[in-house]
Order: sequence, then C-alpha cells, then structure tokens
Amino acid sequence: MYNFLYRGVSKEMHDNNLGLLPKGNSFSSYVEMGSSIACMGNGISHGCSEENSVIGHQEDSSEYKTSGISTSPHYNRAVFYATKGGTQDGIIYKIEISKLLEYQVKTYNVLDVVNGPKVPVDDEIILIQKEEGALPIEIVKEIIKIYADDFNKNNY
Repeated sequence: MYNFLYRGVSKEMHDNNLGLLPKGNSFSSYVEMGSSIACMGNGISHGCSEENSVIGHQEDSSEYKTSGISTSPHYNRAVFYATKGGTQDGIIYKIEISKLLEYQVKTYNVLDVVNGPKVPVDDEIILIQKEEGALPIEIVKEIIKIYADDFNKNNY
C-alpha cells in the first residue's frame, strides 16, 4: 500500500492555479455507439456512468473532460508528466492518501475498472473532489519543483 500519490504538471499550469483543477465539471459520462471509446470488451456501457468516465478519462482526458484529476503512486511517472519527458521544468504535487477521506476526495483505481489501460505503468488513480471542483490544497503534503535536467540525469 502506498502513502502518497503524485501529480506532475507543467510550471505554467501550477503558476496559473490549474494543477489541481479538473478539465470538466462532472464525473459521469454519457457514451453512445460511435464514440471513440466505445470498443467491444473495454467496459464501456451505453448511457451515463462513472465507469464510463474512468475509461474515457484515462483514454484521453482532453476529449473526455471529467472532474477527475490523474495521479500515480509512482514519483517517476509524475516527473515524466511534469517535465514532459525532460523537455521543460515542472511541478509535482505530493498528495497524502490519508487525507483523501477527510477532505471527501473520491478515488478510482483505473486498473479496477479498465482491462487494458492506455498507460499501464502509471498505475493511475483518478481523484474527484466531492464538490466537483479543484482538489483541496490541504491534501498536498509537498509541492516539489522539478527541472527538465533532473529527468535526463536520473533516467526517468
């Protein structure tokens, strides 16, 4: 069991207070035939469900804008996302798992919902604020500045 989750974002996202803000307002997606994520065997159901949102979010959160925030229990994956593979400086939010219940943050482990996740090494955990807004800063234990060179030096 992990004690922390990590979220890697660009410095620009952090500076604009977007690091803990979801792209969408709801965590229940409606899916119908013809949707880009409506594939046989991937768990999608016709209609509206939170499971559809998990599948859509992990598949392409730019297209399926949910109220979820992607995290990983692996620091190195947050470094990868924060630095965009070593091409920019970024920020990592170190999130205390023990605070999630206290602040009414719901979690979805993508591996519990999706048979074949798009990026299996992420072990993605999606966080959703009960009020469907930004995650509360109180769940963040530490904000870590990470440099593109760190990614390259440490072979993340």
